[in-house]
Amino acid sequence: MQLLVIRHGRAESVKEFAKTGLDDDARPLTDDGRERMRQGAAGLRRLVDEIDVLATSPLVRARETAEIIGTAYDGLQVLDVDALRPQAAPADFAEWLRDAGSKETIAIVGHETQLQELVGWLLVGRKDPIVEIKKGGAVMLEVPMRGGHRVRAGSATLLWSLAPRQLRLLGG
Repeated sequence: MQLLVIRHGRAESVKEFAKTGLDDDARPLTDDGRERMRQGAAGLRRLVDEIDVLATSPLVRARETAEIIGTAYDGLQVLDVDALRPQAAPADFAEWLRDAGSKETIAIVGHETQLQELVGWLLVGRKDPIVEIKKGGAVMLEVPMRGGHRVRAGSATLLWSLAPRQLRLLGG
């Protein structure tokens, strides 16, 4: 199975958004962040023909990013997954992935620290941030699914990692 890992696009400033009194979970993308994500999603579409499942953290900035990607993939439905919240452990996501069944390509949208720890755990078995994922950037992993769709730490292979600018350039 291929796992497309995408970090949400540029969001409003934490400091400025805090002045609204709303919880940080509600912090949205900026207008520029939305536009850059549209361009990046077009680049993803050139690289990845089809996505079978598109899952996101339920936080607003991640969900907005996923909806932009879903639009680029002809209105692909977006699933909110608690295992993609910033504080979730890689094992929580591995359990969700096992339950997602055998799909060819699964795309996930989430947040910096959690995604970097997840990618490190999948690649080398430790929650080390060994691959940098910038806002709006993406990483493609090959994840072998064994015995009842079980995901194992350290079993994935890095296929590619692209910065947001590279994705936007591909989107032309």
